[in-house]
Amino acid sequence: MTNEESLVIKLIDSLAAKHEGMLFLYGYDEFLNHHIVEVGPLEKFKNDEYLSDEVEVIAQFLAIYPDKGFSFIGNDPYIKVENPIYQTKSRPNKSNSKRLTSPAKSFWNHWARLFH
Repeated sequence: MTNEESLVIKLIDSLAAKHEGMLFLYGYDEFLNHHIVEVGPLEKFKNDEYLSDEVEVIAQFLAIYPDKGFSFIGNDPYIKVENPIYQTKSRPNKSNSKRLTSPAKSFWNHWARLFH
């Protein structure tokens, strides 16, 4: 995997972490020298907050690789990433999710309960 591809994957993951319910398929077109990310569903792809973050991600990539192409496309039947290098789906953000505790802390909490 190239440094470019690693950066694109990192940037995709940052978008996926911020925007729930989205699917990202990443491919590279060698002929065009262009990184392409297919995003769905289309209604989330057109969301203003998402689009603002997408522009920021493209700017970050082009600041490092100004001679490369990088585009996001909507999930539609006519334009597809045929053989994705990477794909990910964002997970729902749960504000009431449980905090994980370290195994050592759990052990000592359990130990304290046994002897009180």
